[in-house]
Amino acid sequence: MKTSASDLGATPSQTLTAPGAFSYGLTNLDPETTYTFTAWAEGDNANLKGHGNSLSFKTLALAVPATVTTGDATAITSEGDMLHGAVQSMGMASSLTVSIEVGTTSGGPYTIIYSVPVTFQSPGPFGVDVSGLSPETTYYYRATAMDTSTLIESYGEEESFKTTKGAELTILSSQMVTEGSTVKVTGQAQNTGTLPLTHAQIGVNFKDALGALLGSAIADKDNLGLGEIWTWEATYPSTDISNVVSYEAYVAYVLWT
Repeated sequence: MKTSASDLGATPSQTLTAPGAFSYGLTNLDPETTYTFTAWAEGDNANLKGHGNSLSFKTLALAVPATVTTGDATAITSEGDMLHGAVQSMGMASSLTVSIEVGTTSGGPYTIIYSVPVTFQSPGPFGVDVSGLSPETTYYYRATAMDTSTLIESYGEEESFKTTKGAELTILSSQMVTEGSTVKVTGQAQNTGTLPLTHAQIGVNFKDALGALLGSAIADKDNLGLGEIWTWEATYPSTDISNVVSYEAYVAYVLWT
């Protein structure tokens, strides 16, 4: 077997006892190179030789993958953000599909895939709008690109971000107070989230000595700013307070814009 520049010699011989096909696999050939080959046959008598026509083939070019980089996470909230990437080079691809893979474990698996609904014919940036995430959670992500012809994939480096708290109301303190025939619970609560609250409610369940529910009350507050502390009060809805011995205070509702 020969090329224009080198002689690879003969392949290992094979013994045939009847007419039939034979073949041999080659490895470690040079890319984008034309090779010429000829089949030979030799009988038991060394003088009985024959050969077929010379044929040639050309090896394919090296499959150079595209280069893609992972960009920043922007506009991070408690439930999502915008993730960015960029195709830096097309490699051997004439067109690429791109996406961002997201997961909660460094190194994968990346269980959420956000595909960009366009095909790239040239390098350029891209981004995806991510939603439906969990608050205060670290997510790991990377950009990907796939050659639409060969299906060879390229990956950007892994990056990470953490979602914010979002809306959060924390009860700081509370106590039950009896005044004549009235029982009420007073306390303080704080907006400890990252969003202003347009409305907040704290609920109180009043109980007897066995823990049975006797009645409930709600304290309301409109417009609670970031870090703002609210002094709240909830009154037992009856003047028959003889059996009220304990209570349970809880965040009933928050609303934000």
